[in-house]
Amino acid sequence: MLGDYMGPRIRTGRCNTCAHHLFSFDEMGEPMCYCDLEENQKQGWFPGMHLDYCIFPPVKHGDVCPGYEPCQELLDYEERSPIAPSQRLRLFISRGEIKEVVGRLAGQIRRDYQDKNPLLVCILKGAFVFMADLVRALNMPLEIDFVRLSSYGAAKESSGEVRVVNEPGIPIEGRDVLIIEDIVDTGLSQSTLFDYLMKGNPSSIRLCALLSKPSRRRVEVTIDYLGIEVPDEFLVGYGLDLAEGFRYLPDICILEG
Repeated sequence: MLGDYMGPRIRTGRCNTCAHHLFSFDEMGEPMCYCDLEENQKQGWFPGMHLDYCIFPPVKHGDVCPGYEPCQELLDYEERSPIAPSQRLRLFISRGEIKEVVGRLAGQIRRDYQDKNPLLVCILKGAFVFMADLVRALNMPLEIDFVRLSSYGAAKESSGEVRVVNEPGIPIEGRDVLIIEDIVDTGLSQSTLFDYLMKGNPSSIRLCALLSKPSRRRVEVTIDYLGIEVPDEFLVGYGLDLAEGFRYLPDICILEG
C-alpha cells in the first residue's frame, strides 16, 4: 500500500482522483504508481484523502492519471511570479506540512532549552519566515538576533565564497546560541558562521534547519534540529528565493526549468 512507501514523493495537484492511485513495484523492484481508473469511469475522490493535495511516488514512465488537475493555487503562483516562459512551479511542501514540521522542531527545542534563555540567531534573508513561525511555536523565554551572509547573489548556484555581511548585535559570550537556517546546502555558510560565532565564546552553539540537501554537501555540518531532507532541486517559497523573488509564497515549490 502507498502508506508503506518511504521513498521520494511527488506533490502534483488537487486530490480529486487519489482513490484510484495504486502503488506497487515493477519486475526490477523499482517503485511505480499507476491509475486503475477505467475508461469512462467516474473519477473517485473522498474528503480528507491525503489532505489537500495528491501525494504519491514517482509515476513510472511519466504516465499521468487521466483525472489529474493542476492545483489552482499553483497556477495562481505562476501568474503572479516573475518566471521565464520555460520555467514552472511545482508544489513540493504544503503550508500544512510546514506547520507540522515547525511544531515538531519547536517541541524538541523547548525540551532541550528548558529553564534557559537561548539566543536564536536567524540567517537572513531566507530563514526569516521560518524564524517567525518557530519563535511563536516555541512560546518560551528567548532572545533573537540576525546575521546576514553572502554567497548566492542573484544566481542559482553558490559562489562558494561566504562572507559575514551583517554581524549579530547581541554579545554571545556565555550564551546558548541556536542558529536558525532555512536550508543547508553545501554547508559552507553554516560552517563559516559557526567558526565566526565561536570566536565570541558562547556556552554552546547548535543549528536548527528547516531543510537539508545532503547530496549537495561540500562541508559536513551537524544539524541538531532538522525539519526535512530534500532532493537536489531548486526550491522557492516560504522565505526561499531566486533573485529576491518567490519569498512570499506560503508553500515551498520546486522551480523547474
